[in-house]
Amino acid sequence: MNIGKTSLAIANKIKSIATSGKQYITNMINKHPADFCHFAEQADKGEALKHLYSMLIKLTPEDVGIIEKANNKDATKYCYDLVCKSMKIPEEIAPEFIIEKADKEVPRLSGQYNFMTNELKYFSESSTNTKLGKWWTFGLLRHEMEHFRQNIDMLRNKDTSKKLFSYYKELFEKADCPKEDIAEYFKALKDFQKMILKHYPTIKTGSKEYKHADKLLQNHINYTLGTQGAADRLHYFIQPMEFEACRTQGFNWINYCVQKHNII
Repeated sequence: MNIGKTSLAIANKIKSIATSGKQYITNMINKHPADFCHFAEQADKGEALKHLYSMLIKLTPEDVGIIEKANNKDATKYCYDLVCKSMKIPEEIAPEFIIEKADKEVPRLSGQYNFMTNELKYFSESSTNTKLGKWWTFGLLRHEMEHFRQNIDMLRNKDTSKKLFSYYKELFEKADCPKEDIAEYFKALKDFQKMILKHYPTIKTGSKEYKHADKLLQNHINYTLGTQGAADRLHYFIQPMEFEACRTQGFNWINYCVQKHNII
């Protein structure tokens, strides 16, 4: 095998992915700008681009170089820190980042953000995380942090947070949890909400942002993991929470490939 030709072929492939990816995004914005804005039924290209840029993590070729050279554990932690920094997440409300081998109930899971505990788990031995490259890990962590953003939005309005608290209380009661434990949990959750409102403005009831947060809440209550056959799997991808997170993940994959091409 000619290593030189192989390396060049790989470099050209990455360049092709990066170029076609940027062109794909441009075409999508030109044809359907409103699809890129959470709160707009109609939007111009400027609004669409602004929203797209808000999804992308600030990533340089130097960052990609560090990620590619690091071992998997260090690369994953670097990606997480980079995502939090780019999204300007205050340290006191940032999710607790946990690396585990695999999820016991759903082994195929690559990662998971827990809305109830504000924990982000990365499963280092899941099939996708072991077979795919670090570009996958980078996009995955941005995906999970989009769920963090969704959680924040639901807690920034008194009406949606009240409904959220009622839903959690119902879950606890169905599980026959001790009242003392329930009370302790809600005290912690309300303290978390107070910290959120120190850093983010309240979402006004009736606003476009409120309608979006309420849509997320309804999805959260009726969420499916997509484990009950093909139809349920399709539903998983098109439910609002996952559609937003997967779209954000995809754009950051493309951006990673663009920056990786720039260091070759």
